[in-house]
Amino acid sequence: MNFNFNLCELNDLKYLDDNKVTHVLSLVREGKSTNETVELLKDKNINHHIENFDDVDSLDKQWYDSDKEKNVKLTFPDKRHIMNIIEWLSSSFDNSKDNLIIHCQAGISRSPAMMFGILVYFSDRSKESILEAFKKVTLNRPFHYMNTLILKNWDDIMDTNLVILQKKWENFISDSRIYTMEIVSEKVNEFIIKESNR
Repeated sequence: MNFNFNLCELNDLKYLDDNKVTHVLSLVREGKSTNETVELLKDKNINHHIENFDDVDSLDKQWYDSDKEKNVKLTFPDKRHIMNIIEWLSSSFDNSKDNLIIHCQAGISRSPAMMFGILVYFSDRSKESILEAFKKVTLNRPFHYMNTLILKNWDDIMDTNLVILQKKWENFISDSRIYTMEIVSEKVNEFIIKESNR
């Protein structure tokens, strides 16, 4: 399956051109964010799918506890969400002319992780395909911090190592100053070559 895709944050949906976008996947917290998304897309001729879960990167409940969040009930991303997305895409995304937008609140954690998994899932899952998917997502959203819990769920479904690849990328760029798309492109190409030769 071919994917023409883009990643964005919730506020970017205001600027969608519904002549170019055919599908929108919303990965947002249930409640206000979901309502905002539905409102922004209500008059557009777009196939819209929503999966409600929080940007929770770990099952360790200690790390997100704060005074203001003590009474918030969090929804963790899980395999059920991913399977729902696979089913939706498989039944509605039927040609290479369709364009998919994936968004979450900020467009840097949930949506890049989900798109990475989608690209790998619908590929031959070879090392080359996985690295190419990572490159596409990184060039689309260079300053991502992929949600590792989403990646772990993809790894469990596909028996891959997406979490490990993301951690290697984080280590690879930890000392880099990535300010421009040229530098991002240079760094991701360098990273892909390094990983290809392992």
